[in-house]
Amino acid sequence: MKTRLIILIAMISGSLAAYAQSEEKVMTSSESKNAQQLSKYDDQLDNRNKAKTANWQSYPCQTKEGKKQCFQVVNKIYASINEQELSADLGWYVDSVKDAKGHSLADFTKDSRQPRLHFKDGQLHVSGACNRYLSSYQLDSYDMKLSLGEANSRTKMTCEPELMARDKAFERFMNNNKLLVGLEISDSYRSEIIMKNKQGDILTLSKPVFFRCGNE
Repeated sequence: MKTRLIILIAMISGSLAAYAQSEEKVMTSSESKNAQQLSKYDDQLDNRNKAKTANWQSYPCQTKEGKKQCFQVVNKIYASINEQELSADLGWYVDSVKDAKGHSLADFTKDSRQPRLHFKDGQLHVSGACNRYLSSYQLDSYDMKLSLGEANSRTKMTCEPELMARDKAFERFMNNNKLLVGLEISDSYRSEIIMKNKQGDILTLSKPVFFRCGNE
């Protein structure tokens, strides 16, 4: 009798152990499925974020001026820019400078001292922040590349932190840098140039716009 009882207890214990192992496997399997689902969800989010980021691969496109090379950044298309467009008489204002993650490196909206870049006859003049800079440049319109020479600071001033931050921000694009450059294709009156360096920083420039009043 005792032997049968011991055997019965052993069988019950074995059954309970097997059940526990089975439950553990089910839980492990469930956790694994949840982990896979979360991983899949994360991948979907990553793909969505990638779709919103810049596509810098150039491709042939048709513009009002004819066939050009283009690339897309989010919902904007930029085409190759020629020397005449780059060397606009009034120059180009610095709108923003952002790093590869989209973080702003300086504030260009606080006052009227907005830095301006002038491209003319192979010379780039930078003014309007704290210090002024001079550099050489070479434009490869078809490949959408802008090569800059070593930048020389024409002044050695120390200004407010906000202005110094602006200097440091666009200095990231100077000094023997090769930049990807394009002019926004837009029907609006406001033109925009975008530049990207090897680190992924993005410099956005806009063309000054002046409105006439009255009968002028």
